[in-house]
Amino acid sequence: IAKLSMIPVSCLLEVVLDNMRYSRGTKLSILVVLLGVGVCTVTDVSVNAKGFVAAIIAVWSTSLQQY
Repeated sequence: IAKLSMIPVSCLLEVVLDNMRYSRGTKLSILVVLLGVGVCTVTDVSVNAKGFVAAIIAVWSTSLQQY
């Protein structure tokens, strides 16, 4: 689930750091990914604080490295 979050984070980095613009279709696709990640996160009974923080750190560090 956290790996899917890398796509929107990478796009966010490109928008913030490179002033890149995305089409409406791309933005809607990213929104669908975010909604899916949100639903999976909320319905997963094994989410805990340590794992959530580790996932956030992993997503941001990997996205920054790929950027």
